[in-house]
Amino acid sequence: MKRRLLFVGAACAVASACASSDTSIEFREVAAEALTMPFPEVEFTAIRDIAVSPDAVWVLDTSPPFLTRIEHFGGGVLRGGDRGEGPEDLVFPIAVQVDPNHGTAHVWDLGSRQHKVFDATMSLVRSDRLRGASWARRRDFTDVSYADPYRVRLNARGTVVIDASGGLDVTADFQRASLVRADSALETRQEVVAFSDHMRSTGEAPGEFAPVPLWDACGSDLVLWRPASHDLVWLDDDGSIAAEVPIPGRPSPIREADIVFYLEKMIRLELGPNYVEAGIDLDVMARDVRAQFSDELPFVTSVLCEAGGPAWLRLFDNRADPLGHGRRWLRVTSAGAVDAFEFPPLFEPLTATPRGVLGSFGFSDGVRWLAAWTE
Repeated sequence: MKRRLLFVGAACAVASACASSDTSIEFREVAAEALTMPFPEVEFTAIRDIAVSPDAVWVLDTSPPFLTRIEHFGGGVLRGGDRGEGPEDLVFPIAVQVDPNHGTAHVWDLGSRQHKVFDATMSLVRSDRLRGASWARRRDFTDVSYADPYRVRLNARGTVVIDASGGLDVTADFQRASLVRADSALETRQEVVAFSDHMRSTGEAPGEFAPVPLWDACGSDLVLWRPASHDLVWLDDDGSIAAEVPIPGRPSPIREADIVFYLEKMIRLELGPNYVEAGIDLDVMARDVRAQFSDELPFVTSVLCEAGGPAWLRLFDNRADPLGHGRRWLRVTSAGAVDAFEFPPLFEPLTATPRGVLGSFGFSDGVRWLAAWTE
């Protein structure tokens, strides 16, 4: 049974750091009542990834049981993937994908350095050693950057993933990253896109908050946000452009208030909730580290796509989150149609669906559910 979601909006967390995406774009506000919770009896801690197959939804959580399979038509819920070193255990899983031909779930676990495949009964089919993904050195990357290096996608031609020589420690390191096709062990086979080709050239190393390319792959579609040309492109298998759509709006210059907001979060992560007692002057610190930051804010912080359908772009908006994970999204078709939406607070779209988006919804107590919006 589906349940409607009812909740109130949240105010801007720090009034001096409410920079948001381009105000010339008119956003259609999605009412809270328009969201549905298709599986209200299934709770999560913090959903990391979602994969949808014709008969089930697979959900990857950040806490055990890490893996959940929910049948679409009331067939039941299976949960597995405890934390540990056993054959079916997981440690730090980063992505789940479903093989469209067999219905099996592929899970990439950086903690155990394993690629594991589970069948519809949550039984382990096979486990392979990860020979690639040496770039994934810090587990807290998504706590310090708006970009997500842990995305893995599976399609008919294999696995699509980021590869970066020298590893990824800060957002600016994406300059030396590429989008590649790999095998299930994440070993690089073929470069599809070099990110440096699509970043703004500054003559120097890009600073933190640098606008970097973002991507998604769904079915045979591969979509790429290119900050240098401020557009979204659909790519063929060889990396050539099949469709190109310019995106309205422009990025905003970074302000000292944006840096202060970001630094406050970083210090809170390092020192804990009593960080104020350390007496750190954030304004002075922001001025001291200004040269380490980019000249402008990112414009896009996430890309989602639906096979044969539109792509979704999350626009940078740090009114409530220093990393810009806000509520404003653009829906873009390969034919060039662009629609703008502002989703309710506490709703996090994680995958595109034929008529909308599916993601995570949660209250302040830390419990999360699957939530959907369809038009």
